[in-house]
Amino acid sequence: MLLLGFALTAAGVVTVGVDTPAFADSTLVALLAGLFVGLDGLAQPVTEVNFLVLAGWAGLIANALNLIPAGELDGAKMVLGCWGRRTASAVSVFTTGALGFSAITGNALSFYWVLLLLFLQRGPITPSYEELSPPKSEANRKAALALLGFSLLVLVPFPIELAYAIMQVQQPGFIVPQSFPTDLL
Repeated sequence: MLLLGFALTAAGVVTVGVDTPAFADSTLVALLAGLFVGLDGLAQPVTEVNFLVLAGWAGLIANALNLIPAGELDGAKMVLGCWGRRTASAVSVFTTGALGFSAITGNALSFYWVLLLLFLQRGPITPSYEELSPPKSEANRKAALALLGFSLLVLVPFPIELAYAIMQVQQPGFIVPQSFPTDLL
């Protein structure tokens, strides 16, 4: 849906305006916006897009949050199925710690997910029917890694320094501010 929305946007079928800095909230969406809208379109304070972009973006975020490898979420079940109980427990602790650190540094979305994981998603891992043997196909592990990487692309913000570097290449006279206004984040 996101790709269809961006394709319609590139064709000129636009319905809503989005603050351009909002695209930096997701690396995948920022890259797709740069590809379909173009850097000239992203140089404006508000970018006009098709409403399917917002609907697809919301769907991507919901699925990416479910793919976080912690607690009882689907991402943790994937790690358990592909790499075993010990790895799943270690990855879950690391992920919860990383989300906690992100929440401390000011990310409100991470704060709510840490609360969800700590209070609602904790508990013993339910044993699966067959968890002693590895997956029958190496393709399953590769697919799990691809999905975990996909969730990172959706949830990790686009680096602002890279955005400034792209703007300097696009517009040679562009002046990089000394500090980025945090009220836009």
